[in-house]
Amino acid sequence: MEKLAYADALFIIAEDFFQKGKFAASIILYESVAVGEKKQHSERLALCQYRIFMAKQGGDQEINYQASIQFEDYVERLDDADELDALKDLVNTYRSLRKWSKETYLLKLWETRLQFSVK
Repeated sequence: MEKLAYADALFIIAEDFFQKGKFAASIILYESVAVGEKKQHSERLALCQYRIFMAKQGGDQEINYQASIQFEDYVERLDDADELDALKDLVNTYRSLRKWSKETYLLKLWETRLQFSVK
């Protein structure tokens, strides 16, 4: 599955599922696309990881935490607008988990990125 021939189509379908709130189905597709993109360090890989992170958010704090850890390394590969949204989402997640050092670090990063995007 290294060279996923249907990555573009799977990504489009995953996006559709995500937008319709079909998170479990979207996670499966995003993970398949991510496997094919793993060695490319692409923006689409980062977007897949962001969507997986968002789709896994819910009432289980351990799942929220694991999803945050998994996604955090990809946030800076997103385009500027998605990066700002993703940083905000990570800050809010770490705040709800009372992971204050992570929350503070990411909040400062978000503020820095926001200043650069406004200029």
